[in-house]
Amino acid sequence: MRLSDDFLQQIEDQLQEWRAELDEIQAQMDQADADLEFDYATEIRELRQQHENLVTVFEDLKGARSTEEREDLKNAFDELWGRFKESFDSEAAKFKKEM
Repeated sequence: MRLSDDFLQQIEDQLQEWRAELDEIQAQMDQADADLEFDYATEIRELRQQHENLVTVFEDLKGARSTEEREDLKNAFDELWGRFKESFDSEAAKFKKEM
């Protein structure tokens, strides 16, 4: 199973969009009061770590040589993607509500 260039580009675009949104939330948080910044610092740090893990697995997926390796990495990526999206959507909504 080969992953299409369009599929890979869509994923890469989404990862970049999430990074930009995390940067935007961080910038807003830096402007917020100290209590709000403290409340969200850990969550933002955790989201950034999850995002980096997702990017790492994505890069591994793009470089996979065998079908078996590609399938294993795609399964891992799909699981990480789902968890990150759920966490990101939840935290972004809470943060936007506070702002």
